[in-house]
Amino acid sequence: MLLAGSILITLSSQVKLPSLLAMGFVTTVLAYRWGGNLRALLLAAAVMASLTLAIMAILGWASGLGFGWINTLGTANVVRSWMSPPTLLALGTGHVGILLGLGDHTTAVLSLTRAIGVLIITVMVCWLLLAVLRGRLHPIGGLGVALAVTVLLFPVVQPWYLLWAIIPLAAWATRPGFRVAAILATLIVGIFGPTANGDRFALFQIVDATAASAIIVILLIALTYTRLPWRPLAAEQVVTAAESASKTPATRRPTAAPDAYADST
Repeated sequence: MLLAGSILITLSSQVKLPSLLAMGFVTTVLAYRWGGNLRALLLAAAVMASLTLAIMAILGWASGLGFGWINTLGTANVVRSWMSPPTLLALGTGHVGILLGLGDHTTAVLSLTRAIGVLIITVMVCWLLLAVLRGRLHPIGGLGVALAVTVLLFPVVQPWYLLWAIIPLAAWATRPGFRVAAILATLIVGIFGPTANGDRFALFQIVDATAASAIIVILLIALTYTRLPWRPLAAEQVVTAAESASKTPATRRPTAAPDAYADST
């Protein structure tokens, strides 16, 4: 399952590169299971990096595109998206400068605010990865927070980018209030959010998309109902799992927080 999940994450990164953040949390979880020390982290990073690069190389060779897409990663920065806080701050500062007669320095301010945003993203993601490695934070929660920080501070933001963070955060949180809010936000952003070119969908398109989404969710629940813990485990199963875990030899690793790999609080 780890191999299949890693391959899926790498494939998704070829569609939207920020999804590669998930690979970082897979790496830290693997390092935590291997002992949670520096040696385990370096080994897990080497394994996952090799796997990721190999899959990318195979895809580039099979598609004939190679790695030319790397040169186009900065194309989105040309767009001045007001939904991005760093970009909005730079645009506002630039207009204030124009009103004060200081000239148009928007481009220079954009370079500064976007660089600060990327620096904050880097620091926050590294801190979250370290928290997961030490067992203080659930990896799904860490991924959700990392994607949320990335979306908020990214140079370009589209409304549906919020779904990157909402989905893992909804899977991580256990409080009904948070889940209901996440579901409502997902529906509003996914169905009624503006599109890339400002168009609006017709009513029948919204109905068809909602119906198709409902069918897909029902199918996923039906396929995973007996494999995922949708319901509390029976007492006998809990005792059996505890007994089997007690027979496994203990491995020295960082002590996990009580709620790090369980329900969030």
